[in-house]
Order: sequence, then structure tokens, then C-alpha cells
Amino acid sequence: MLAADEINTSLFPPGKSFEAWKQHLAKHVRLDLAQTKTIGAGFFRAQRQLFKLGSLSIGRLTVTPHAFCQTGSADSPVIPNNCFQVSVPLKGVAIESMEDHVVHHVPGNLYIIDYPQPRTMRFPRSFEAVNIYVPKEKFQDILPLDHRFKTIECSAGSATGAILADVIRSIQSQINSLQDDSMIAGKITDIFLDALAATLYSLPQFWDTQSSKLEVYHKNRIKNHVRENLRRNLSIELVGEAVNLSPSYIHRLFSKERLPLMKWVMEERLDRCRQDLESKLLLNRSIKEIAYSWGFNDQTHFSHAFRSRFGVSPSDYREKHLMRDSGETTAESMT
Repeated sequence: MLAADEINTSLFPPGKSFEAWKQHLAKHVRLDLAQTKTIGAGFFRAQRQLFKLGSLSIGRLTVTPHAFCQTGSADSPVIPNNCFQVSVPLKGVAIESMEDHVVHHVPGNLYIIDYPQPRTMRFPRSFEAVNIYVPKEKFQDILPLDHRFKTIECSAGSATGAILADVIRSIQSQINSLQDDSMIAGKITDIFLDALAATLYSLPQFWDTQSSKLEVYHKNRIKNHVRENLRRNLSIELVGEAVNLSPSYIHRLFSKERLPLMKWVMEERLDRCRQDLESKLLLNRSIKEIAYSWGFNDQTHFSHAFRSRFGVSPSDYREKHLMRDSGETTAESMT
């Protein structure tokens, strides 16, 4: 898989390396340039690769001492504007300063950060970390909307934290070898989100909120049932029978969510169809077959819903994705 964006400042003259790094950062966040500077003597070095894997963005960062002030998110081609960053430090220390708190990012912990929030990041010595960026709409599928935080710190030594940190490191270490296939990306995304959910639910601060554990438990039972049965006929009544909850209670549960239950079901089905349309392994399947396999029973309705969600028809989406893949394959063969 090719990197969606990358920089290695060792390829620039020493006097130009930090300027190159600032230009790279400015593609992904808004910067206060007056507060973005190197720390100490010596040559500045930075290296970062960013990859797209389904709805996730994955990167590994290596930097020498410096500081930057982030004032918000930018219109990044790789990192979603509205996302959370899950960070696993590997070496060194990073000091994150916001209006009302300071967090020291150190190896042995992992951090879940509301990415667009203004902050100053200071690296007093060389620092390495692996980061995954999660769109908030995906995050909200596992985290109730009434949870609000800027940065959550949790130990990578706890059982769930260790599993999540291992998943993140494994994804990053294997990203270059992963086949660029949407079905594979979707499965890996699900593994990551499940590990993230388990970690969050184990944290006391996660429950300092209006939602009860019982509500979250039932929401996840419902969503797990839906994901396992997306290819079947689904309705609130059928879901309620399967999880032994009344339709009225399910309506109340999802009134606090980003989407009502059946609109969320539609979105999940459309996402699975999009992944199948991207898959090189399913080129022999027609668009109608893919739509019907994920619970749609009317091709016109499916095409309209797909265009509404993704801004393009299913056939055009498949054609553009295949053209992109053939271009990347050609580029790889030339390197």
C-alpha cells in the first residue's frame, strides 16, 4: 500500500528541514507560526508517513525537539477534519498544553485526543509515536454523544489498553504489506474499533456522563446484532425481538445517537456495499448482486441512497476506484 502523504526532512538541506516540516504540518492542521519553532541546537529531523485504511488514517511520527501551536484543523486530504486521534508513544515525551490542562505523552500509556481542539505540542527531546485518526461518526458508534472530553489518558499496561496498543502497533507495522482492498480494510477497522470500545468502557472517566452503563450495554447489543445480520431483513420490531427489548425503548435509546436506528442500519449497509464495490476480489459480481447481498431489495432505491451518501452513483464509484487502483499499480511497478 502506498502512503497517502509522507515527509522525511533528511532529504532537505539542513537549513530548509524545519520549514519543510512546517509546510507538511500546515496541510493537516492550522498553525500559529510564531509559536512553531525548534528547541535547542542541532539539526532538526522529522519523518512521518500517513496511510488511508478504509475510514481510518494511520501514521508513524519521528521528530527531534521542537514545538508547534495548533489552532484548529485544516482541510487535510488524509486526516478527517472532525476526528479523534488515538496515540501510542514509543519513545521520548511530548507535552500537550491546552487552556485547562497539561498532559505528558509518554511510552507505557495511550492517549485519545479530540484532534481539532487548539493545543500546543512541545517535544523537549526526540519523540516517536504511532497514531490512528478516527472520524467522529465512527467513534460515535461506540461512544455515546453525551461524552465530552479533550484528551483521555489510559495505561497501555491495563488488559484492554495493552490489547488496543498491540492492535495499533500491529496495524502500523503491517500497513506497507496490506493489500489495498476495502473488505480487508473494513475488517481491520472493526477490530480496531472493538478494541477501542473495550478500552474506553474499562475507564472510570468514561462513565462520568449522563448515559448509564445499561444504556450503552443495550446499544452495543443492538449494534452487534445488526452488524451480524445486515444481509437479512431488519426492522426495529425484529431487532427488538432478537435482543428482547421493546421498540419504544429502542427508539428512546437511539434518540441520543447521531442517527435513528434504521437510518444507521442503512448507513452501515451502504458502507458495506461501498467496500464491496472497491474490492478487487468481487469484480465478477454485479452492482445489483452486491446491493441485494447487503439487504437492499430495490436497485433504484439503492442507487439513490448510495448517491445521497457518497455523492456519486455506484457504477461511477466502482469505475473511479478501479481507475485509481490501476494507476497506483502502474506507479508501484515503476519504482
